[in-house]
Amino acid sequence: MQKEYRNLVSRKDFYKVHPGPAPWDSEPDVIVGTYRGFAYAILRNPWIGALTGYVAMPQKHPWYNMDYEDIPAYIESDEGSWRVHGGLTYARGCLGYDGLCTITVPGNPVWWVGFDTAHSGDFQPTGVLNVGNARVGAYRTVGYVFEQILNLTRKASERGEGPDIFPDVHLG
Repeated sequence: MQKEYRNLVSRKDFYKVHPGPAPWDSEPDVIVGTYRGFAYAILRNPWIGALTGYVAMPQKHPWYNMDYEDIPAYIESDEGSWRVHGGLTYARGCLGYDGLCTITVPGNPVWWVGFDTAHSGDFQPTGVLNVGNARVGAYRTVGYVFEQILNLTRKASERGEGPDIFPDVHLG
Protein backbone atom coordinates (compact mmCIF):
# COMPACT_ATOMS: atom_id res chain seq x y z
CA MET A 1 0.00 0.00 0.00
CA GLN A 2 1.31 3.44 -0.91
CA LYS A 3 0.02 6.94 -0.12
CA GLU A 4 1.04 10.16 -1.84
CA TYR A 5 0.84 13.71 -0.50
CA ARG A 6 1.12 16.67 -2.85
CA ASN A 7 1.52 20.43 -2.56
CA LEU A 8 3.30 20.36 0.80
CA VAL A 9 6.35 22.17 -0.60
CA SER A 10 6.10 25.53 -2.31
CA ARG A 11 7.69 25.41 -5.74
CA LYS A 12 7.89 29.18 -6.20
CA ASP A 13 11.70 29.12 -5.78
CA PHE A 14 12.27 26.08 -7.98
CA TYR A 15 14.06 26.54 -11.29
CA LYS A 16 12.32 26.41 -14.60
CA VAL A 17 15.04 24.49 -16.42
CA HIS A 18 13.28 24.29 -19.77
CA PRO A 19 10.02 25.35 -21.35
CA GLY A 20 7.17 23.24 -20.09
CA PRO A 21 6.86 21.33 -16.84
CA ALA A 22 9.93 20.17 -14.93
CA PRO A 23 9.98 16.61 -13.48
CA TRP A 24 9.31 17.83 -9.93
CA ASP A 25 6.21 19.77 -10.99
CA SER A 26 4.11 16.60 -11.11
CA GLU A 27 5.78 14.61 -8.32
CA PRO A 28 4.33 14.24 -4.83
CA ASP A 29 6.21 15.74 -1.89
CA VAL A 30 5.75 12.73 0.39
CA ILE A 31 5.18 9.06 -0.41
CA VAL A 32 4.77 6.46 2.33
CA GLY A 33 4.14 2.75 2.01
CA THR A 34 5.37 -0.75 2.71
CA TYR A 35 7.50 -3.19 0.70
CA ARG A 36 8.46 -6.72 1.83
CA GLY A 37 6.92 -5.80 5.18
CA PHE A 38 9.23 -2.81 5.70
CA ALA A 39 7.80 0.70 5.91
CA TYR A 40 9.38 3.29 3.61
CA ALA A 41 9.10 7.00 2.98
CA ILE A 42 10.16 9.41 0.26
CA LEU A 43 10.29 13.06 1.33
CA ARG A 44 11.04 16.21 -0.62
CA ASN A 45 13.42 18.51 1.22
CA PRO A 46 11.43 21.76 1.51
CA TRP A 47 14.53 24.00 1.35
CA ILE A 48 16.35 22.56 -1.66
CA GLY A 49 13.68 20.49 -3.39
CA ALA A 50 15.78 17.31 -3.56
CA LEU A 51 14.25 13.97 -2.60
CA THR A 52 15.27 11.77 0.31
CA GLY A 53 14.49 8.09 0.90
CA TYR A 54 14.08 6.05 4.09
CA VAL A 55 13.37 2.48 5.20
CA ALA A 56 12.17 1.65 8.73
CA MET A 57 14.10 -1.02 10.62
CA PRO A 58 12.18 -2.97 13.27
CA GLN A 59 13.68 -3.48 16.75
CA LYS A 60 14.86 -7.01 15.94
CA HIS A 61 16.86 -5.92 12.87
CA PRO A 62 20.67 -5.66 13.32
CA TRP A 63 20.64 -2.10 11.90
CA TYR A 64 18.20 -0.93 14.58
CA ASN A 65 19.77 1.83 16.68
CA MET A 66 22.96 1.88 14.57
CA ASP A 67 24.50 5.11 13.33
CA TYR A 68 24.37 5.34 9.54
CA GLU A 69 28.17 5.48 9.46
CA ASP A 70 28.29 2.06 11.16
CA ILE A 71 26.08 0.43 8.54
CA PRO A 72 28.35 -0.75 5.72
CA ALA A 73 28.51 1.80 2.90
CA TYR A 74 28.78 -1.06 0.46
CA ILE A 75 26.37 -3.80 1.31
CA GLU A 76 27.58 -7.20 0.20
CA SER A 77 25.04 -9.74 -0.95
CA ASP A 78 24.80 -12.85 -3.07
CA GLU A 79 24.31 -10.51 -6.04
CA GLY A 80 27.48 -8.54 -5.31
CA SER A 81 28.26 -5.19 -3.77
CA TRP A 82 25.68 -2.41 -3.70
CA ARG A 83 25.55 1.12 -2.26
CA VAL A 84 22.53 3.36 -1.90
CA HIS A 85 22.78 6.66 -3.83
CA GLY A 86 25.47 8.79 -2.19
CA GLY A 87 25.72 6.40 0.76
CA LEU A 88 23.55 6.40 3.86
CA THR A 89 23.18 9.83 5.45
CA TYR A 90 20.46 9.28 8.08
CA ALA A 91 19.70 6.87 10.93
CA ARG A 92 17.31 7.96 13.68
CA GLY A 93 14.24 6.84 15.54
CA CYS A 94 12.29 9.87 14.39
CA LEU A 95 11.29 10.77 10.85
CA GLY A 96 9.24 13.77 9.99
CA TYR A 97 8.25 16.25 7.45
CA ASP A 98 9.43 19.80 8.00
CA GLY A 99 11.39 18.86 11.12
CA LEU A 100 8.55 17.16 12.98
CA CYS A 101 8.25 13.49 13.96
CA THR A 102 5.15 13.03 11.85
CA ILE A 103 5.83 9.82 9.94
CA THR A 104 4.91 6.88 12.11
CA VAL A 105 4.42 3.14 11.99
CA PRO A 106 1.59 2.75 14.54
CA GLY A 107 2.40 0.39 17.41
CA ASN A 108 5.93 -0.29 16.18
CA PRO A 109 9.13 1.41 17.37
CA VAL A 110 11.33 1.79 14.30
CA TRP A 111 14.76 3.09 13.30
CA TRP A 112 14.70 5.01 10.02
CA VAL A 113 17.73 4.49 7.75
CA GLY A 114 18.00 6.75 4.75
CA PHE A 115 19.81 8.74 2.10
CA ASP A 116 19.47 12.00 0.19
CA THR A 117 19.91 13.11 -3.39
CA ALA A 118 21.82 16.32 -2.68
CA HIS A 119 25.34 15.20 -3.56
CA SER A 120 27.89 16.39 -6.08
CA GLY A 121 26.39 15.76 -9.50
CA ASP A 122 22.81 15.92 -8.21
CA PHE A 123 20.61 18.79 -9.32
CA GLN A 124 18.51 20.47 -6.63
CA PRO A 125 15.43 22.29 -7.90
CA THR A 126 15.99 25.41 -5.76
CA GLY A 127 19.68 25.63 -6.64
CA VAL A 128 20.65 26.44 -3.05
CA LEU A 129 23.32 23.71 -2.93
CA ASN A 130 24.19 23.56 -6.62
CA VAL A 131 27.83 24.44 -7.19
CA GLY A 132 29.00 26.41 -10.20
CA ASN A 133 26.46 26.31 -12.99
CA ALA A 134 23.25 25.51 -11.13
CA ARG A 135 21.75 23.86 -14.20
CA VAL A 136 24.32 21.08 -14.31
CA GLY A 137 23.71 17.70 -12.73
CA ALA A 138 21.04 15.05 -12.72
CA TYR A 139 17.73 15.52 -10.99
CA ARG A 140 16.91 12.30 -9.08
CA THR A 141 13.24 11.58 -9.68
CA VAL A 142 10.70 9.83 -7.46
CA GLY A 143 11.15 6.73 -9.65
CA TYR A 144 14.91 6.77 -9.10
CA VAL A 145 14.56 7.23 -5.33
CA PHE A 146 11.93 4.49 -5.15
CA GLU A 147 14.27 2.06 -6.93
CA GLN A 148 16.98 2.91 -4.37
CA ILE A 149 14.48 2.22 -1.56
CA LEU A 150 13.54 -1.14 -3.07
CA ASN A 151 17.23 -2.10 -3.23
CA LEU A 152 17.88 -0.89 0.34
CA THR A 153 14.87 -2.89 1.54
CA ARG A 154 16.10 -6.02 -0.24
CA LYS A 155 19.53 -5.63 1.35
CA ALA A 156 18.02 -4.97 4.79
CA SER A 157 15.94 -8.14 4.51
CA GLU A 158 19.07 -10.13 3.61
CA ARG A 159 20.99 -8.69 6.58
CA GLY A 160 18.64 -9.69 9.33
CA GLU A 161 15.25 -10.65 10.42
CA GLY A 162 12.72 -8.24 9.05
CA PRO A 163 9.36 -7.35 10.48
CA ASP A 164 6.51 -9.79 10.43
CA ILE A 165 4.71 -6.96 8.67
CA PHE A 166 4.31 -3.25 9.18
CA PRO A 167 0.63 -2.95 8.35
CA ASP A 168 0.70 0.75 7.63
CA VAL A 169 2.71 3.94 7.79
CA HIS A 170 1.21 7.38 8.39
CA LEU A 171 1.96 11.04 7.83
CA GLY A 172 0.58 13.34 10.48
